[in-house]
Amino acid sequence: MKPINLSSELLSDFQGEVKIVRSSRARHIRFTLEPFSPLQITIPAGANPKDVKEALNARSQWIQNARKKMQAYEKKVTNFKPGCSYKTMMHEIKIVQGKSLSFEEGFPTSIIRVPEKSVQSAQVQIRKWIEKLLYEEAKNYLPQRTLELADHHSFKTGKVSVRNNKSRWGSCSANNNISLNIHLMRLPSELIDYVIMHELCHIKIKNHSPRFWNELSKVLPDARKLDKRLNAFSTNCW
Repeated sequence: MKPINLSSELLSDFQGEVKIVRSSRARHIRFTLEPFSPLQITIPAGANPKDVKEALNARSQWIQNARKKMQAYEKKVTNFKPGCSYKTMMHEIKIVQGKSLSFEEGFPTSIIRVPEKSVQSAQVQIRKWIEKLLYEEAKNYLPQRTLELADHHSFKTGKVSVRNNKSRWGSCSANNNISLNIHLMRLPSELIDYVIMHELCHIKIKNHSPRFWNELSKVLPDARKLDKRLNAFSTNCW
């Protein structure tokens, strides 16, 4: 893909930052909006400024609504900027000012350098780097911890895997395979154990009936309180 420049006149009636990219593989004009990023308009190689302006006019209401939703989301999530730090169970990630956007992975401290003028546009990339660390931590910790708790409480589990899931902290399949979210590594250790025990109990009872909660409370007396604490966290807003 190659970025192209269009006249300011073309976008004079359109408010907000826009990035236009020409793609030889694109068949239609496509709009993409991600957190902390300009609206990206991908256009086919043969498209001209008139086509882009017509597409902008046709999708203007969708763009306005999408921007409002994105702005509401951005207000809820952490805005990573120079001077702040972010902690996981095993790492501390420091955000510092630098000449270019870069990631220096280390243990227990990793450094992300970001130019002052690029702080907002770098948010998506910063999250990707942090999620990379979360995945490595989760892979090294969660399966082992799950097997420890399963053995201690006499549960026979299937395969244990970790994923970057956007909606669930964990799941237990019909075959008793357990999947755990890498974002558990952002939580206090007692909540990590709670989610693991929750999924282990689904080995015996696949629903959330009173019977399930009774079973969970046998091995974790504070299950209900821990479940309420877990509600204060989100898998996709952080």
